[in-house]
Amino acid sequence: MNNEAILKTADVLDELPEGYDVFNMGTYMHSCGTPACIAGYAVAVNDEEAYERCRNGVSDVHQTAKRIFGLDIQTSGALFVPGGLKPYGATAKEAAKVLRNFVATGVVS
Repeated sequence: MNNEAILKTADVLDELPEGYDVFNMGTYMHSCGTPACIAGYAVAVNDEEAYERCRNGVSDVHQTAKRIFGLDIQTSGALFVPGGLKPYGATAKEAAKVLRNFVATGVVS
């Protein structure tokens, strides 16, 4: 698990303005190519070249974020395609809290 990359992503999510409507757990990236969810931000924040490949459809966002965070498929699924994280209504700050809790406990909740 790459705690540094996870916490760096949490820091960026925490800095997004309140009510920032570009954060959306329902999609990896918006049609304009900006990151939308935890996985999208993980790639955008931690690997600029991989982000460009994802934006251009050359690489898969979920798999790239999984690699960057150093996660197994089950954990990445819980983190990037959550059932309990109000998937479509979660805020960036709530997502940052989930990431910080994950680093502290090893549990996605």
